[in-house]
Amino acid sequence: MRAAVTKGLIKAAEKNDMMVAVLEDLGFPAIDWFKENAPERIIECGIAEANGAVMAAGLAAEGFVPFISGAVFASICRAYNQIRQSILVDRFNVKFLSSEGA
Repeated sequence: MRAAVTKGLIKAAEKNDMMVAVLEDLGFPAIDWFKENAPERIIECGIAEANGAVMAAGLAAEGFVPFISGAVFASICRAYNQIRQSILVDRFNVKFLSSEGA
């Protein structure tokens, strides 16, 4: 599954220069491709999931397509209010890739 996601992300990133990887200290399925081919499209937020969600909303507002990658409990649960207020209300084009945890 991870290999298929990685392949799909690379294909999408090759076609769309506006795709940005927003990381939450856990890496990203296609991180090696981004490091080699588009390091300027990597934003590492560290353990600050709420900040990552707001940053992704700002990027989306400017036409970028941010992909947030992290653990479910962090990417979604810890940043729920920011996702709701900053991304969902305005229906911004932000993608979430989450795994692990409950």
